Amino acid sequence: MKILLIFLFSINVMFAFELTRKYDANVGLYGNVGQALLSEKHNKKSYSMRLTLKPTSLISDLSGIDSIEYLSVGTIDPQGVFTPESFISTILSDNKREKTTYLYKHSNKYILKKTHVEEEIKNAEIEALIFDEKKRKQTKITDKTKKIKYVSNDYLTLIKNAHSFKEGPIEYLDQNSTSSLYLLSAETNRFKIKIKTKESKYLLELQNDMYGLTKAKTLKSLEIGDADLKTIKMKVSFK
Repeated sequence: MKILLIFLFSINVMFAFELTRKYDANVGLYGNVGQALLSEKHNKKSYSMRLTLKPTSLISDLSGIDSIEYLSVGTIDPQGVFTPESFISTILSDNKREKTTYLYKHSNKYILKKTHVEEEIKNAEIEALIFDEKKRKQTKITDKTKKIKYVSNDYLTLIKNAHSFKEGPIEYLDQNSTSSLYLLSAETNRFKIKIKTKESKYLLELQNDMYGLTKAKTLKSLEIGDADLKTIKMKVSFK
């Protein structure tokens, strides 16, 4: 099955094509928590992937997050392996916009992480003098740049390259020292992954087709209930 999947990937990268896939996300206690839209564009040996996550109004109110967007741009080799050149994470919340750009330096084996944060804060000096809430605020801008550990995948290419993974630890972008992923098994395009964080441990099962992730679900009940992600709409066009 893996050989067939690699073969299908190799056919796909010979042609330019566009893919859009829409997902529904559900968590036991809250029910539907939002939707995700994945769009991909392939031009033979290169790709761009954009994943936009939009929570429901309830989840947005609870978390303060309005939307999350991931953008991965890079190359594809003849075996269908995706190699990112850059990865951008943009998180929009009530009063903040946080953009993190990861630039891959493959030859030197490191990643340059650039963080740009725009945050609306109240100006204490003029707060007592102006009654207009909008005019009381000003934008605080913070920029940081640093080198981080090199890994070959970002959050989006992890799914696209699942067919090439071996059982064992999986390294991922900007990995927290208290979190880890471990591939337990990969059979018939289903991947069972053990996830460990500082707060909990649980299992995640991913199911792929020739284009990538079709659905995912937790295999161990969380405190707020099981979670699942499933495709509700997909469109592919070749050029």
